[in-house]
Amino acid sequence: MKKKLFLLKLALVAIAAFAVQTTLRAAEQVTSTYTFTNKSWNATLNEEAANWISGKDGAGFLNNGVQVTNNESYSGANATSPEEFENITKIVVTYNTNKSAGSGTLDVKIGDNEKTTKDWAYSDAAPDGRTANYTAVFDYATPQSGAVTLTANTTVNSIYVVSVAITHDQSAATTVEKPA
Repeated sequence: MKKKLFLLKLALVAIAAFAVQTTLRAAEQVTSTYTFTNKSWNATLNEEAANWISGKDGAGFLNNGVQVTNNESYSGANATSPEEFENITKIVVTYNTNKSAGSGTLDVKIGDNEKTTKDWAYSDAAPDGRTANYTAVFDYATPQSGAVTLTANTTVNSIYVVSVAITHDQSAATTVEKPA
């Protein structure tokens, strides 16, 4: 009986302590934009180095993003973000092409989720494909969480992956004190 009474008192103390301090979570939507500078998937994020983990490097082209060509050695170049993200709702991949041609696919995979594929292609509407800054937008009706893996595939000529912008909810814990 004394043991049960002691356990009941201990449970009441725990409940009272929980009531005194409650943690609320507020979601803040942020966009993390990685800008690639060369073939090794080195990137900058808020002026800090943020190197992606390379599964397969691209060919490189000056300092204008990661070049991926239809050469067997480089098509399918891919890398994974250096961190995991919670509740990703959108990913925008900015890319350039060779100024006369280019086509293929961009694959994005978030964590253990299925990959999403978008076609990319050179457009005659752009005066110079290497400065066109085309975008491929990946929208997620159901937010996904995890590290982001980007794969660039080419069937014709080259793509230059310039940046990846990841829109996600970043949870921020806020402690609120309640009177006892």
